[in-house]
Amino acid sequence: MRYEELFAQAAAEPPLQCLIDPSDSSFVLPQHMPEAIAAFCEKNGQSKPLGPGSVTRTILESLALKYRQVLESLESLVGTNFREVRVVGGGSRNDLLNQFTADATGRRVLAGPGEATALGNLAMQMAATRAVASLNEAREIIGACFPARVFEPRDTHRWEEAYERFRSLSTCSAD
Repeated sequence: MRYEELFAQAAAEPPLQCLIDPSDSSFVLPQHMPEAIAAFCEKNGQSKPLGPGSVTRTILESLALKYRQVLESLESLVGTNFREVRVVGGGSRNDLLNQFTADATGRRVLAGPGEATALGNLAMQMAATRAVASLNEAREIIGACFPARVFEPRDTHRWEEAYERFRSLSTCSAD
């Protein structure tokens, strides 16, 4: 099955039915990831996701909630509240995950560029060869050539309850 088909199936599934803690040790090199996800859900009193679309949605929603948890920890450590989340690299191409991230965090998500590593190298080469006056100028050029896609938060009230459920999973899965 192609990724586009899988993400379309995931988008059609009901929201926030099953949640997992992506950091749980049961997800490190499992024999069969969908079975590991089903076992985690069962262990935590949830119904099992059924089918590829449901499993995919469970993964993406749980990742978005994990991003929120990590973002809040980072904000607490540095004493700053971030207004936006920037996603670069291959993950910036996953519109469903980017929307879930905006919804879960309540923050605007800027996605792109997809080829961040290559473009970062290009920016450094431009600065090193003095093709640009500064690294900031190189960033401005790249930003103009590869504009970020913007995802605004929506339906955040649904995600608040899900976040509380998610936080309890993170705690109880640590045993």
